[in-house]
Amino acid sequence: MTSEKKFTVYEMIGQDIKQKILSGEYKPNEKLPSVLELCKIYKTSDATVRKSFEILKKEGYVYSQKRIGIFVADYKLQRYVYCFHELENLKNHIDNYKCLSLAEKKVESLDLRIWEKMGACPLKKCLRIERMYYADILPIVYRIDYIGYHANLNFIKSNADKWIKEMDSILDSYDIRKAIRIKIDSQDEEIRNKMIIPDDVGIFHIEKTHKTHSKKFVAFSDIFVAATDFIFKVDIE
Repeated sequence: MTSEKKFTVYEMIGQDIKQKILSGEYKPNEKLPSVLELCKIYKTSDATVRKSFEILKKEGYVYSQKRIGIFVADYKLQRYVYCFHELENLKNHIDNYKCLSLAEKKVESLDLRIWEKMGACPLKKCLRIERMYYADILPIVYRIDYIGYHANLNFIKSNADKWIKEMDSILDSYDIRKAIRIKIDSQDEEIRNKMIIPDDVGIFHIEKTHKTHSKKFVAFSDIFVAATDFIFKVDIE
């Protein structure tokens, strides 16, 4: 037995406007009816119409101009999606990984760069997880995570491997926002030696800050990959 999903009023309005955009009734860069006009058309409140517009903005179908109105975006330009994941964008398949270290750290003892990434985070402690990923026996990803030690963090040392996998799943979920910074770092000899990277090969250094939608700090990750092992992908929807 299956039950049909019941759509809210703002979802139905959003779907109706989207369909009119896709069918060509509303054309790219055309100004849409005002919020007041749409309230009359759909017999609903302005708050409901505005919520519909917020969804359409996030999906790339409309854009707003301050004090002018809402316009139809050229949604065809939104079809190109940059896809990034530090492990899925590897040329080689990961066969296994090893946890090199797992320790509690006082926030005040961390490197200034890490501390600044946490922002105005009130946490006193964090968990530092150091890992190396391998293709066969060749190290291809070196990663250090700093997990915010919240009061409700259910960390069990005796089952650390399972806990790390669960934490990875949380950090990769859509409920967590990621701010990503990628740079080429060729001067870090310690990383180069750890990963056995030749001197003539660059190293991608990926900084990844994880926060909740309310901007509460969750974790920060330092990820290192040899430039020869990493690719960027652009998908077309």
